[in-house]
Amino acid sequence: MYKKPNFFILGAGKSGTTTLYKYLSTHPSIYLTKIKEPTFFCEDYQVVKNPITYFELFENATNESYLGEASHGYLSDPKSARLIRSLFPDSKFVIILRNPADRAYSLYNHMRRYRYEKITTFEKALVAENERINSEYFRKNNPQYIHNFLYFESGKYGSQIQRYLNLFDKRQFIFLKYDELIVNPNDVINKVCHFLDISPYNFTHVEYANKGFRTKSKLLDRLIHSRIISNKITIKLKLKAALNSINRSPLKPMKRETKVNLMKKYEQDLKLLYKLTGIRFD
Repeated sequence: MYKKPNFFILGAGKSGTTTLYKYLSTHPSIYLTKIKEPTFFCEDYQVVKNPITYFELFENATNESYLGEASHGYLSDPKSARLIRSLFPDSKFVIILRNPADRAYSLYNHMRRYRYEKITTFEKALVAENERINSEYFRKNNPQYIHNFLYFESGKYGSQIQRYLNLFDKRQFIFLKYDELIVNPNDVINKVCHFLDISPYNFTHVEYANKGFRTKSKLLDRLIHSRIISNKITIKLKLKAALNSINRSPLKPMKRETKVNLMKKYEQDLKLLYKLTGIRFD
């Protein structure tokens, strides 16, 4: 008989889900899949497509109380909640959220960094969103997960969480804030432990994963991702890491006007979010 999950880190993307995944996966009472983001329950973007392959992700679990995975797409995808409810109705869920405007900008830069996004400014990408969201062609032919190109829409946490609370008991969820994870990660991680009724677990070294950055030189970036650096994998990886460190610099801040306009657009959804979870973003 296949082992099955009873614990999900749902998202939101670019809000600290990878950091939570990395540290919770070391807790002796939690088993998290080696593949982060299997996204099996995302119709538009399945990394793991075969049901047998999906359940095999949990086969190495032993005596852990919680078997789970982390796929941020489950929060933004409209159909994921119902699919998960049909199979795992008693599961526990972790949702970690970031100021939606900051998260949108971080996601845009992430998509640019990995060469999925071709539009050269955040503001132009926001304008393109209306066309993208209504384009069946773009939905089927974009190079990644559709909602990762919908920078504003994918940050409507209130409506996303409402979908889950229409199907699950609120007591099955814990809602966290990205800023709190950055300031005091051990406290946040142990809030999750308390929620799951497992032993506290403090880390002596906590490092935030997937920090945003921008590349200084496009030419050097192309070289880093080319096949000509080295034929030996170990040398290539070390050289790529060294070149990446030279070619990285902090992200430029979002334009203030852009953030103000985004927060106005999020106003109604943020009211719903506060009503559902007590979480507020100003």
